[in-house]
Amino acid sequence: TSFSDTRNLQTGWIIRTVIPGLAVFFMAFEWILFGIAFAITTQP
Repeated sequence: TSFSDTRNLQTGWIIRTVIPGLAVFFMAFEWILFGIAFAITTQP
């Protein structure tokens, strides 16, 4: 049972660390794309 416990702990740590990191990364990436598109479309 100790092996499955450590595996579940490791998976939980990955989920708690990677998924919020990916969410923040994609939000920042989306804002960067919005900024680039806005800068391109507002040029005369």
